[in-house]
Amino acid sequence: MSGQALGKFALAVMDSIARLKSFAWVANLHLDLSQKLNRTVSLPQLYAALARLERDKLVSFDLLPAEPVRGGRAKRLFRLERDGVNVLEIAIREQV
Repeated sequence: MSGQALGKFALAVMDSIARLKSFAWVANLHLDLSQKLNRTVSLPQLYAALARLERDKLVSFDLLPAEPVRGGRAKRLFRLERDGVNVLEIAIREQV
């Protein structure tokens, strides 16, 4: 991790990844976060948070194959790395 404390939004992103598991691609994360935070989450905000978390090695992604329909796109399936799980668990413990 880069040494900076994570903000509430980054922790919310990590929590959504943990809850969505094998469905944690951007479209689902976007919908889940918008519902969880009760506000519209912008895609650039989400992509920026995911990039920072990936840079800090808290999350990573696998590229899923494109959907077998015309114009089908590959999806990035995000997952928490071990350090990401530890950071999220500490944040949850400190909230209680």
